[in-house]
Amino acid sequence: MERVLQLEQLPVDILIQIFNYLDQPSRLQICLVSKFMLKTCICIMWYVPKCTTAFALNALMATINNGSNNLYPYSSYMSGLNLSFDQAVHIDVCCNTILSLRTLWIENVESLSPTFLNQIARDIAELGLSRCSKETINSISVILARYKQRSKLEQIDIYDCYMSDQMVHQMVVSTPMLKRFNYCRSGFLSDSSIFAIVEHCQLIESLIMTLPRHIVQANTVTFAALEVLAQLPRLKIFVCRGQVRIATKQNEEWMYKHCPSLIHCDFSFDT
Repeated sequence: MERVLQLEQLPVDILIQIFNYLDQPSRLQICLVSKFMLKTCICIMWYVPKCTTAFALNALMATINNGSNNLYPYSSYMSGLNLSFDQAVHIDVCCNTILSLRTLWIENVESLSPTFLNQIARDIAELGLSRCSKETINSISVILARYKQRSKLEQIDIYDCYMSDQMVHQMVVSTPMLKRFNYCRSGFLSDSSIFAIVEHCQLIESLIMTLPRHIVQANTVTFAALEVLAQLPRLKIFVCRGQVRIATKQNEEWMYKHCPSLIHCDFSFDT
C-alpha cells in the first residue's frame, strides 16, 4: 500500500500511463486511494475485462445487466471481452445488453449459448479462439453468417482448435472485410481452404497456417493454392509451414515474383 500512496502523488497523466502496466490488485488499490483517478481507472479496467472462471463471467454479466442501477455505465466502457477459462466450460449466461465489442477472445469453451453470443459478437473486428470445441466454432460461424452484410471482422486468430476445410469455408464466407487470418497448431488445411479465403476475402493481407502440435509435415497444400494466392493484390505475408508439396525455395521465389505486395513468405518446416 505504501508504494501505491507514493504513486498517488504523481500527476494524473503519468498515473494513467503507469496504470496500464499494473496488475489487477494494484489497479484496485489505486482506485481506492485516488479519487482523481477513480473514473479513469474504472474505464481502463472495463476496457477489455477478462474472465477466467464461470463465476467471474456470471458476476460480470450481473453487473452489466444491472444497467441503470450501476454507479457508472460500465458496458459503455467496454471495447473487448476476454473469456480465458482455466478449465473447459459450457457458457450459458444471459446478457440483456447488446455489447459493441471490437475484440473477442474465447479460450477453453465447450459450448456457447447462441443468445449470449448474439449479444457480444455481432460487431467484432478481431476474433481469437483457443482450445475451443467444434460446437463453439460452429456457433460462432452461425453468428458471423447472420451479420455478414454488416461484418467488420478484420482479424481471426485460431490456436489449438480442430477445424476442417468445411468449417473454415463456413467461417470465411461471412467475413468479406477479413485482412488477417492466423491458423496455428489447429489441423490440416488443404487447397480448398485457401481457395475459399481467396474467393471471399479479397482484402486479405496476412495468411499464416501451421500444422498441429508434434506434426512436422503434411501434403495437403499444392502449387495450385499458390497460383490463386498470387492473385490477391494486398497479400503481404504468407506462412505455410511443413507442406512438403510446396516447401522449396523455388516456390518461395515464385511467390515473391508473382504476388505484387508480398514482403514475407515462409514454406519451411517447424523444428
